[in-house]
Amino acid sequence: MKGAHPEIKSITFVFLSLEGNRFSRTINYRNGLEKMGFELFWFEIDPQKKNSQIGDIVRKFESLDVIYVVASPSHILVPYLRIKTRRKVVLDAGWPLYDGVIQSRRKFGFLGWRLLWTFLLDFLTFHLASKVFLETNSQIDVCSRRYFLLKRKMYCLATGFDENRVTEFVSSKSDSKKALAPIVLFRGGPQEEAGLNVLFDAIKYVTASTKLRFIVVSKVQISQRWQHQQLEVINDFQQDDVLWDLYRKADIVLGQLSNHARLDKTLPHKFFEAGFFEKAYVSSDRGVIRQYIHTNEVAGFRAGDPRDLARVIDNLLSSQNQIRQFSDSVSALYRRDFAQGVLTKKFLEFSNS
Repeated sequence: MKGAHPEIKSITFVFLSLEGNRFSRTINYRNGLEKMGFELFWFEIDPQKKNSQIGDIVRKFESLDVIYVVASPSHILVPYLRIKTRRKVVLDAGWPLYDGVIQSRRKFGFLGWRLLWTFLLDFLTFHLASKVFLETNSQIDVCSRRYFLLKRKMYCLATGFDENRVTEFVSSKSDSKKALAPIVLFRGGPQEEAGLNVLFDAIKYVTASTKLRFIVVSKVQISQRWQHQQLEVINDFQQDDVLWDLYRKADIVLGQLSNHARLDKTLPHKFFEAGFFEKAYVSSDRGVIRQYIHTNEVAGFRAGDPRDLARVIDNLLSSQNQIRQFSDSVSALYRRDFAQGVLTKKFLEFSNS
């Protein structure tokens, strides 16, 4: 392995992911390792051919010192790997499937069978994996109790932002001068925890500027009562260059806005994106994000309260200096704790411990 650290230079990292898992958080660490000079292998597994494909992969690497990494959210590959090999199997879970499929989107299925199946799959894969990487310490606490797991096999590894997706970053400091009107940006899924209804209700209370634009990038249908002349909804997934251009133009980036229980365990992708792009980040004050509100790295409001969200937006837009202070502080936090290189070093340390 060219450029590898001496203590792990003989290790081969083999990543496995279900086909089409384009937005897996694991890609961040995989790309970080590549930047550090590691020679890596990433295999896309056909869901209908899991057993045979994994068998072929294990035979291919049986003579090498291998660490297998199952990419999020491809948990189901863990038992197939465990049957085929005694090598170390790391599950980069991030979060339980229960959280992403059931709690976040409330897809219970017929008589709750999907809930039961998802819980059992989490239980099985967490216990069969050699190590499990989870996004926050709160997530570790919950998983330890819910799945009867020893905390020593779980490691806190934040999701971060795949910096490889941005090939040429133009500083937000120069772009902000060109804005014709202030922009508040929300991008992400429409699931309940996002709290888009809070934003739609808040718009009518914001008084900062009649020229203010709210841009929502999400696959969401809005009712007649929420339509507003200052609101633009881009109801589709966008290519990266489109998303990053919106980030560069935005004055404020919104996080999760609800009072949903899942916020007690998670830090959303857009938190790290805001840090990378140096944008003031506004979030509801529930859960893990609260620690960064207390240290003035995130602007917080009462979870699920549209009037308080409007108040915070008004306060920020009344002072470019205040927006810059929040932009600088979340950017410094990102570079210190969540940059791709920082997280990749943790990934290496945890995998090889």
